[in-house]
Amino acid sequence: MNKCLGCIYSVSLFIGIFSFTYLYFYVSTKLNLRHRPSFKTPGKNPSLLSVFNAGHHIKEIDIPSYEMDLKLMKAVEKLIRRDRIDLKPVNLEKFRYMVRPNGPCEFHNASSNFSRVLVLVKSAPDHYRLRQWLRLLMNETVGQMAGNLRMFFLLGYSKEMNIDINAESKKYGDIIQKNFIDTYRNLTYKTQMAFEWATTDCASADFVLFQDDDFFANIKNVFEFLSVQLKPEELFTGFLVEKGSSVVRDRTSKWFVSDIAFSNEVFPAYFPGGSYIASHKIVERLSYAFPYVKFIPVDDVYVGLVASKLGLAMKASHLFYFSDCDNWHSCLTCKAFT
Repeated sequence: MNKCLGCIYSVSLFIGIFSFTYLYFYVSTKLNLRHRPSFKTPGKNPSLLSVFNAGHHIKEIDIPSYEMDLKLMKAVEKLIRRDRIDLKPVNLEKFRYMVRPNGPCEFHNASSNFSRVLVLVKSAPDHYRLRQWLRLLMNETVGQMAGNLRMFFLLGYSKEMNIDINAESKKYGDIIQKNFIDTYRNLTYKTQMAFEWATTDCASADFVLFQDDDFFANIKNVFEFLSVQLKPEELFTGFLVEKGSSVVRDRTSKWFVSDIAFSNEVFPAYFPGGSYIASHKIVERLSYAFPYVKFIPVDDVYVGLVASKLGLAMKASHLFYFSDCDNWHSCLTCKAFT
């Protein structure tokens, strides 16, 4: 009888321990699944990506550190309020201005019927004819919006051209230049200069139109487009390459990015150079963030990278043409030369 009771006790004890263990792991698993963050797979548009990434394999985006992004967002908010921050810059200021516009960036006789638009044109030192052409085109097309628009050209240093650049600056007063060598791999420095100057020297602008010197801007359409924006301070739009395009690791390519400079194998969304428009508020936020996000030598991707860290929405628009200017009347900007 005692043996039988002992046997029953042992079996009951085993069943109890087994049931408790099973219940514990079952509940733990459910709770872990319930609280595990879910990430949506980045969307892909093969037709759009193929334009700039023909033959490149599309991979998944690595989810960036939310904590680091949050720190950067908070730091930018403090910098805008002129408060001190704890973050240390990773990009030290290396270059100084060599040429700046004559006088402050002001919108003389600006009409209250239109926004104030700053146009910043990335140009090469030897592209004088393109700059002159854009000056003439702007004067001929700006019309009654003349007081609401300012245009400046962004250049790096050229030993061969700098005497001519100084003479051009004295004549037109629309050159912005720092002493980095003007090369393709230094375009990120040129872009950083553009955002910095717009923030510090042209704070009265409502919007900034960035473009290359081989692009035309249909100024009338630009002003009409800006006038219908429901949330103008959030405007950040251009021809958008969606996130997920492959990083070029081929050292012979001008788009080469080392894994030391950028460890992810795919890029975030970005506007591919050429032309895009942002509100001055967006430009200011990006400018303050640039020193705290490591530079990469592909400037348009770098802007997209910093924008993603700040949680800024980059909006796609079909009004930026990268093929030609045949439909000039219906675009905001178009590529005039190929």
